[in-house]
Amino acid sequence: MGKLDEVIKGLDNMANGKRAFNEDNINHPKHYELDKIECIDAMEMTQGRGTVMSFCLCNAFKYLWRHNRKNGLEDIKKAKWYLDKYIELAEKSKAEINEKFGHGGICYAFCDTDDPPDKIAEMLNKYDKMKEEE
Repeated sequence: MGKLDEVIKGLDNMANGKRAFNEDNINHPKHYELDKIECIDAMEMTQGRGTVMSFCLCNAFKYLWRHNRKNGLEDIKKAKWYLDKYIELAEKSKAEINEKFGHGGICYAFCDTDDPPDKIAEMLNKYDKMKEEE
């Protein structure tokens, strides 16, 4: 299919109340992007990783809760996306802890070994702020 055919198909889809083009409403919805920055990344920069991790779990729960009453499989895929994002952020936090403190070290002055990764991420943010103030 050529580019012109894609445009015609997109316009036809819009006229029939469907999505215009092959938008990725699971991984990169266009309505969550501004100047090439995705909303979830801006949230992490402004609210902190731990907050975003909690948000991911809550959103996954929401999509699983409603899937039979709204978007079915698409909602299951969205829930999976948020769980995968949570895992990505948790692994990022764990890697940063190991890089900064080794396996344990000073981190245990700030958090327990059984703390969830989102709390550990918040502790890392506090540690970074303390270092900046020195």
